[in-house]
Amino acid sequence: MATPQDSPSPSLTKQGPDDTPATLAQALALDGFKSVVVLADGHQDVPAAMRARVTQLLGRGLLRAARDAQALCVLRGASDDLLGPVLADSQGGLLLLGVAPAGRVQLPGEAAAADAPVPAPLLTRLLLTPEGPWGSELRTKVQVAGALAAGRAGLLVVVGNGAGLMVEVREAVRLHWPVLVVKGSGDAADALERQWTNGIADEHDPVVAEILADGNLTCITLGDKVAEAVETMTRQVLRGTGGESVLLQAWRRFGAIDLAAKKQQTDFKETQFLILVLGLVAVYLSIVYSGPADPLLAGLGLSERWASGIKSALNFALILVPIGTSVLIAASNHFKPGKRWVLLRSAAESIKREIYRYRLRAADYSDVGDAREKKLAEAVEDITRRLARTEANTTALPIYTDAIPPEYAAHPLDRGMSMMSTDQYVAWRLRDQLGFYRKKTVGLEQQLRRLQIYVLVAGAGGTLLAALGGQAVIWITFTTALAGAIVTYLGYQQVETTLTSYNQTATDLDNILTWWTSLEPEEQAQRDNLDALVTHTEQVLADELAGWTQRMTDALEKLRETQTQKEAARRDERSKADAAAAEAAAAAEKTAADLAEQAAAAAAINLGADAAARAAAAAAEKKD
Repeated sequence: MATPQDSPSPSLTKQGPDDTPATLAQALALDGFKSVVVLADGHQDVPAAMRARVTQLLGRGLLRAARDAQALCVLRGASDDLLGPVLADSQGGLLLLGVAPAGRVQLPGEAAAADAPVPAPLLTRLLLTPEGPWGSELRTKVQVAGALAAGRAGLLVVVGNGAGLMVEVREAVRLHWPVLVVKGSGDAADALERQWTNGIADEHDPVVAEILADGNLTCITLGDKVAEAVETMTRQVLRGTGGESVLLQAWRRFGAIDLAAKKQQTDFKETQFLILVLGLVAVYLSIVYSGPADPLLAGLGLSERWASGIKSALNFALILVPIGTSVLIAASNHFKPGKRWVLLRSAAESIKREIYRYRLRAADYSDVGDAREKKLAEAVEDITRRLARTEANTTALPIYTDAIPPEYAAHPLDRGMSMMSTDQYVAWRLRDQLGFYRKKTVGLEQQLRRLQIYVLVAGAGGTLLAALGGQAVIWITFTTALAGAIVTYLGYQQVETTLTSYNQTATDLDNILTWWTSLEPEEQAQRDNLDALVTHTEQVLADELAGWTQRMTDALEKLRETQTQKEAARRDERSKADAAAAEAAAAAEKTAADLAEQAAAAAAINLGADAAARAAAAAAEKKD
């Protein structure tokens, strides 16, 4: 097993026969870094004419950028290369892991060849692989670096003329790490750059062929203008270790738009649900208030004063609830959260499709070098520019600072920042989306069936109330309103049409997967079939999204028209009710006035009769 050895500096770890990269990474116990940079073998074999330039490139470019990126540097563990003096003159502050075969560096208490160099200066850890020549440690070096990265960004830098350089590059490609090649630093680096640019491996070398098929190489040129090369190296190292890159920016744009879409979706659904609830409450209150007798108040045995107060409260609520409903409808029509949700969701998914095309280097992204990044940048720019010309342009997009890729935006095993192999695309994109649609169809079917049963129950309840007759008849209005609310909910949620669309999309994705599985391995390796796989998969997803967008847009327009018509009808009914109330009040006032006149006339008649009686009595008294 790997065993740390007590030594002043560096701390020593030996690889045992049963050790794996994972156990070695655990034994090294390195932490506190955000990314991993591996310097490939070969910088000790730089041509003499280039040594000064390469020294500047390593010191001012690579090491400074690695320090700024808080990266762990994994390198050759000896001091007999160009990096030794550079490290000795550096400012420190770097986590450095050296890797060397046992017996190839001078260590206290360790047997070594007479001409073995001392370890590289300032190493934090030194890993000794089993005894062997220089080059025997290269695969372990990259594999341990990958285990140490454990989800962090990684980068391999190729400088010089190492004999085993291609082995390290292939291991980095298998980790889906980007590879930075310095053209002009040595024959091996130049040969790799040439084969990558041409897309053809010399003599059909299987190692190089794998690199060309699955790799993500970026090449910079070390010429007479060293300062430009140093600046380019710095940018590329920062980008490759998780710094600013077009892919990272694309994920951030997706994350920001995705968050905004989720917020608009929540606002829309909550508003519409509240409108439906308030509509049902208004119907219920109107039934209770207008009923010939209120069983609830009678059953409570309240006094007439309390019953009158409750009736007044019901009347106030009956006025307030429609006002609240009108405010919500007006706000929904003005701010249009549903429309914004649809537009933002469409833009977010469009960006994600471009990200997957870019990561698989398929179709338009099959070019080498920076051309792919430029195309991705142009695609994202086009999507966001079109979004800015819609109603969503008044929506404040949040600054996305969470995980990359955003939660639930990719397969749990997908780190989001590396290139993808075909198998990974099939597993993380095609199968993942197929599983998503299959799972959603099950939930949508259950929801549709449940809500349709509710509609039938509400209709049956209305029929039962009609059969019972009497005061129960007035509640038919409520059961009808309840059924209408459920139908409206089904309408703006597009449950039935979404279920149909999801079933069709799942079937199409299943057919694509079946077609891909039926291909022979040689056919799957062909560029035309790979492009067809990605093109058809993303097109199916795009068609589903376009159909959903159109359906939701139509449903929202219909919902808005319906709500506007209902609101106008409610206003008309309210106006008629107010007019009827005014007429009733006027009639009551007129009746009261007539009654007052009649009472006054009667009183006058009574007064006249009394006066006549008194006069007659007085005359009789005089006569007597």
